[in-house]
Amino acid sequence: ITQAQAAAEAICADVVPVIPIHMTEAWMLVDHEVLLDVIGTTMQPHQLPRLSAQQIEDIADPKARLVETMQTALASRPKRVRRQRSSSELYEPLGRRIALARLAQLPSYQRFVDDLRQALARLRLIG
Repeated sequence: ITQAQAAAEAICADVVPVIPIHMTEAWMLVDHEVLLDVIGTTMQPHQLPRLSAQQIEDIADPKARLVETMQTALASRPKRVRRQRSSSELYEPLGRRIALARLAQLPSYQRFVDDLRQALARLRLIG
């Protein structure tokens, strides 16, 4: 994010980078209940490893972890209804349903919200 912020300052002071520590997929892993529901499985959240916010942000390849989670969840479905989905198909439905309180546990999301507030305040769009 630091490089993005430095580049933004050179171009425009009011750019807010929307980049989690590794990739957007890290944010997608924070709410197991919604993730499993969007994937479309009867698997329960307690059947997945429970990760702390720091563990989620420390995942070296969040996209691979997301795909692995999808495969695990889909394996619990009958073979006739196991349609393999792309992780990109999850962005929009997860974005609409993920709990902001869960996202707020992630330091990278907290930084994003702070940066966004500061940019909006500089533009006098919020007080």
